[in-house]
Amino acid sequence: MKFPGFPRNVQSTPVPDPLFNSLLEEIEDLAELKVTLRALWMLGRKRGAVRTLAAAELFNDPTLQRGVASLGGDPQTNIQRGLEQAVARGTLLSYQPDPEAAEGRLFLLNSEDGRRELARLSAGRDPSGPERLRESFGEADTVELPTNDRPNIFALYEDNIGTIGPVIADELKDAEESYPWPWIAEAFKIAIHENKRNWRYIAAILRRQAAEGRTEAILPGRNEEHHGEPGRHTQTDNRRKFPEDYQRR
Repeated sequence: MKFPGFPRNVQSTPVPDPLFNSLLEEIEDLAELKVTLRALWMLGRKRGAVRTLAAAELFNDPTLQRGVASLGGDPQTNIQRGLEQAVARGTLLSYQPDPEAAEGRLFLLNSEDGRRELARLSAGRDPSGPERLRESFGEADTVELPTNDRPNIFALYEDNIGTIGPVIADELKDAEESYPWPWIAEAFKIAIHENKRNWRYIAAILRRQAAEGRTEAILPGRNEEHHGEPGRHTQTDNRRKFPEDYQRR
């Protein structure tokens, strides 16, 4: 069946350049190539500062199973072979907390971030602050906070929503300059709690906050001096109110 072509506005997955150069020359087994490409795609759609891939996610992935079935033999065996070759080559990192429990095995991209997280996992430390947040607030309420010292709306968007395009980047910049950081963080939390992970919904919350009850929205260019200032803004729980206001957006 002939491929009809890529649709308009299709999502793209970042792929490290070496895969198209030296690695492409070296990889001989199609199982390894297919497993590597699928793992990159799956890791790219993970959210949060720590991106790991469980072995079960790969073995149970229908697309990967069909992809390696054409190589002949058992698809599970082909996936296992591809994974072991990718780890041996060094494109993927492997972490197995219990050598006797294969189902607990995790995979990471062999990048700077991946190597750092593997070191943390191997040292037995909690790899992520957001994991602790999940224990306190529950999965739906959790906002993946940026790991840099200063709050950053771009990191918050990428960790919780997805890839930033040029149009969204301009809107995020305007929002960061126009609204105090506590408003922005709360708007993201509301959207995630209500499973409305899109910028349109978050922007609507911010506009409503400025129009109702939070009239102290600052002018563009003045947000810097008010980031995180305690006591400046009324900290109310609007999670029940906002879904009703924005459910049709």
